[in-house]
Amino acid sequence: MDLFLRPVPSVVKLPSTFDNGSTEVIPTRLPSALTEVVDEIPARFSDITFNHLRNVKFYDVLLEEGKMQLNKVLLAKSPVLVNMVIKPCQMETNESLNVLVEITKSQRASSKAVFVLPNFFFNYSALRHLYLKECDIQIPCFFKGFNKSIRLILKYVTLSSDTFKSLISNCPMLEDLVLKDIDNLCFMSINAPKLRSFVFRGDIQYIHLENVFVLSNVLYKPRELVLEDEDDFVNIFSSIPALECFSWDLFEVDNGSTKVIQTRLPSVLNCLKILFMSWITLGVFFELSFALCIIRSSPNLEEIEIKECILSDGDYFVCVTQEVVDEIPASFSDIKFNHLRTVRSYDVLLEEVEMHLIKVLLAKSPALVKMVIKPRQMETNKSLNVLAEITKFQRASSKAEVVYFVD
Repeated sequence: MDLFLRPVPSVVKLPSTFDNGSTEVIPTRLPSALTEVVDEIPARFSDITFNHLRNVKFYDVLLEEGKMQLNKVLLAKSPVLVNMVIKPCQMETNESLNVLVEITKSQRASSKAVFVLPNFFFNYSALRHLYLKECDIQIPCFFKGFNKSIRLILKYVTLSSDTFKSLISNCPMLEDLVLKDIDNLCFMSINAPKLRSFVFRGDIQYIHLENVFVLSNVLYKPRELVLEDEDDFVNIFSSIPALECFSWDLFEVDNGSTKVIQTRLPSVLNCLKILFMSWITLGVFFELSFALCIIRSSPNLEEIEIKECILSDGDYFVCVTQEVVDEIPASFSDIKFNHLRTVRSYDVLLEEVEMHLIKVLLAKSPALVKMVIKPRQMETNKSLNVLAEITKFQRASSKAEVVYFVD
């Protein structure tokens, strides 16, 4: 079932009953005297659900505060809704923009419901902070850009690669970009010379960063990461020369058929100071190799935090061969972390792999102040034995304090 609505200024028809199989023509431009009637719309639909409504289109709508109740009702009462299109009758005011924002925030009965962003929205070139969620973005031909926008957040939106490129390139002042679960994209070209912060959740292979020479803060939450050759891994970092803070969340990552992880990157990450890695399992070859490569390639690190994810005690450590484990100390033989002051490791099992990394960081960090170790729950006696072993490790810094949590 589709519903098409056009304004009927001289007729007002609010049904006392509304059959799921019927189509009503309801005015979207109501006389001001009917404000009380408009306020009653949600109550009139309280016992109704439109189980077959898939498309809603509003044409020549005058967006005014308090007159968009019907939109909200249809979003909340249509569990199979796919599209809602709103086409205003004329250039809209700031009040209309506020109404539009309220509509996009409205409760939706259908997880697949997509709100098609109206063309008038792209006339607001002075927007500085833009947050779009669960909508379909189609840029009109007259769009000249959001010239003052410094922050753009896109979550669960639908747009083509060309539309994305046009949107980003027409935000010349953009400093902060957040992209999460973008639909319909095969390739994302990001050309943003003033970009300083970038957060991304999705398929990392689709990202191409260019002209982002001041980008310093990056958070990646990849859903898929397949590295078929050395260049695939290098490309993740090669276009971010000013990277200072890097966060890597592996919660949902699928590394597929990845076969190659380099010992070090060909170009040193000289600017990288802060490294966060979460939901990582150092007992899996891919994730261990990834972590060690980044650490070895970042001699100026000041802070490292690793939060591990172990689903069952010890099972994951069969994935790393003894040969790989034994090579860890030697792979750091020519490296010193002269600026590293803080190391935090959470939910570690303190297997041989992890103990080697702790030992290396203590021995190679002359400015280290604190190392925090919070092991995964284990027997107290075993935990104390591990602590006794760690206290015997050589420390390059006389001020290094090891904080060890015992359950």
